[in-house]
Amino acid sequence: MNVLPNIVRVVSALATLGALLLLGVAFLFNDTGEPAWKLLAIYGGYALIGLSVFVVNEILIHKRAFAHRLIRRAYRIFWACVALAGLCAWAAVAYH
Repeated sequence: MNVLPNIVRVVSALATLGALLLLGVAFLFNDTGEPAWKLLAIYGGYALIGLSVFVVNEILIHKRAFAHRLIRRAYRIFWACVALAGLCAWAAVAYH
């Protein structure tokens, strides 16, 4: 089995749990007066993205989609683009 789906599995699970923790902390220490729906939209959205990535990754693993070369290539290209976009965003913020 490829290593990348397992890395995505672990990282997406940790990111989802981290976003849920941030959601709880945001509700607990909301001293800025932000409405609850806004906090839920921000941090709940992060958790929803992580959960959806986790679910799609698990579906691909259990359907043995990575046995096909085309799907493996598309999967790697997708995550390479995500990593490149993250690197560009980090560079734009860090060196602005």
